[in-house]
Amino acid sequence: MQYKQKSLFVKSAFICVLIIIVGQFLYILKSTISPQQLIVNKQQLALIEKTEDIKKSFQLIDAALSFCKEAQDRCNQQQITIFTTDLDEEIVLLMELAAQEKKILSMSGLLDFDYIRLHIQKYNQTNDAIKLQEELSGSRVKFDEKSKNMLSIFTHQTAVTKQNRIYLLIGLNTLLLSLFIFGWIFIVKIQDEFESQKNKLAKTFTNILSDVKDLNHDSLTKRISNVETTPSEKKIYAMLLYSYEKLENEIAKTDLYQRLYNLLGNEIRGITNTIQGGIGLLIDNEDEQKKLQAKEIVTATRTLENLAENFNMLSTVDLFSDAKAIDFYQLASELIVLLATKAKQRNKTIESYVDNTIPASFYGHQTGLFWILLMQISDTIASASAKHILFTIGCTSAQRVDKLQLNIDLYLYEKPIASIATIESLPWGTAPKKIITNKALAQTLQGNLKNYQVIQKKTDEVSRVRISFDINPAAYQTESNKLQGRKFLICGDSYMQVDVIEKMLFDHGAEIIIARNPNEIFKSLNALNEHDGIFLTDTIHGVDLRVFCKIIKTRIAKKNIKIFLSFSTVKVDQNLYEHVDHIFYHPCPPLDFISSIVDNLDKDEEAKDSESTDKILIVEDDKLQQFILKKILNDFDFECDTADDGKEAIESVKENDYKIIFMDCIMPNIDGLEATEEIRRIEDKENLVATKIIGATALTSKDEHKKCIDAGMDFVIHKPYKKEEIFRVLKKYLAIKKVN
Repeated sequence: MQYKQKSLFVKSAFICVLIIIVGQFLYILKSTISPQQLIVNKQQLALIEKTEDIKKSFQLIDAALSFCKEAQDRCNQQQITIFTTDLDEEIVLLMELAAQEKKILSMSGLLDFDYIRLHIQKYNQTNDAIKLQEELSGSRVKFDEKSKNMLSIFTHQTAVTKQNRIYLLIGLNTLLLSLFIFGWIFIVKIQDEFESQKNKLAKTFTNILSDVKDLNHDSLTKRISNVETTPSEKKIYAMLLYSYEKLENEIAKTDLYQRLYNLLGNEIRGITNTIQGGIGLLIDNEDEQKKLQAKEIVTATRTLENLAENFNMLSTVDLFSDAKAIDFYQLASELIVLLATKAKQRNKTIESYVDNTIPASFYGHQTGLFWILLMQISDTIASASAKHILFTIGCTSAQRVDKLQLNIDLYLYEKPIASIATIESLPWGTAPKKIITNKALAQTLQGNLKNYQVIQKKTDEVSRVRISFDINPAAYQTESNKLQGRKFLICGDSYMQVDVIEKMLFDHGAEIIIARNPNEIFKSLNALNEHDGIFLTDTIHGVDLRVFCKIIKTRIAKKNIKIFLSFSTVKVDQNLYEHVDHIFYHPCPPLDFISSIVDNLDKDEEAKDSESTDKILIVEDDKLQQFILKKILNDFDFECDTADDGKEAIESVKENDYKIIFMDCIMPNIDGLEATEEIRRIEDKENLVATKIIGATALTSKDEHKKCIDAGMDFVIHKPYKKEEIFRVLKKYLAIKKVN
């Protein structure tokens, strides 16, 4: 680097010198020298100018005297006197200037000027113009000669000075040019030395690079102790050895942590599977109250499983790597379930609304975002004393046109408020605000989200905490009209709950009728058509809900209209179940809410479509999970065979024709992946129609799912088995079979 800097400096300096030399020579060649340019002394230049003035005065006097000689009667003596006076004064000035140039003009030369002045004095006494003309003509000739001699002396002197300067300039330029040549030679030597050093270093790095892939702890130690290794190479190998040892330690730690995380995740999944499966066996299907309580326990275990999975991901994911697409509706659903549990623990009512204009996914880190939102919102709920909570998610335009601003609002209020629109219309613009962003936490967990901030605002009645950040959409919602053409009649005492249900249904294309009391419900029944729905909240003033639902069910039986209940507690009268089609617990995640409504509205038709004698094979080594899945399939009137491992599954496939195989992925002897690959080989060999194989696993990573698909499975579901998910799988794949 030093050689390169020196070379660049010397080159720049000599290029500047060369430019100066060339410029000087060009100036000398192009310049034209006039007598005035050669006279560089100001005194000499003044003498020349004064002699020119005297010559002009001589001309004026001579012209005036010639006129008087020809026309004496018209001779203007006064004019001649003026001219002679001017001439006399100019001669005096010339004599004063000449007296300062004694090296050029001798004193004898100045006597001629005295004669001219004497002639002028005589004329002033006699006014004899003819005599004056004769005397001045001779003096004028001598004056012209004197002025010519003076100019030649000045010119010669200046030219000599100019010539000496040119010689000096040539000498200096010759010296500079010599320095330039020697400097250039010096530059070439520096460059050669630099290239030599560069090639030497390049060779060293090339040697290291050629065998760096084979380096390990032992080989690095040998290279450092080898006497043939240069000092520079030893330093490099020492740094590589340090980095290698540090990397080995980190890998060992990471491997240990990873095994601990996997162990934790597997143990929790096993516990949750046992709890959920055991509850299914212990609870009597006819006892609806116990079924509700069981569902609450199952929801809690599922939440525990999700938290454990999120913790594992948070501990292993690189939050600063490239962002991936966030399934925000899934993230929002998890948040709503957890926040509902937290609110109920503190005896608070909570409602939630997620605007369906939010993109289906956007780029970021789902795990980091989940935890920062959960902690921020949980802290807000825990520290608030208000009885009511409204949780909303929406988006607006951001400052940049390629981004959107996501707004997560938590409204805390003491007295009931009628609707979301009412609470949003409060004077939030003038409300005092407080920035409560935890910057350190945000920077750690938010990934590449921009403009993340948390702001609290308060009015007289309501407190709002808004979490906002900019998002880069990855995909937009495509299913926003699932309820198109359907009507829903909604009634309840909680106007906020009714408003949330109305907005969620309306967002998916439904037509809404609001009834504020039971009489309005009966008046509006005629407006409903087949496969429409009625929504009731758990509080309707002056109404016995069980009796009321029974009466409505009787009125709408012929139209096949569905009745839905929205409850804020699990304490539900079990007799209600025989008069309603589905019970929701609010706040309900938006995806589960709409999907459950669609499934129930079309339940009768789908049940008819699913009637079949198709046989299904269940491959599951866990007897409890095998029992649960078989019971779910039997409820759908499917005949099922079971196999305890992959080997039994392969033998069953050879002897029977199955429409669907539910294949557990992790089993002893032959696991689900190997069994699937063998079944696909049998089908190819026998030229059989491929059976739909549905993988079942407690693992949720994308790599595990990819392994299942690569092995030949058609789809992968999560354990523990869920009735809704099994129903959707049957609906999808049996419909495909019928089309085929």
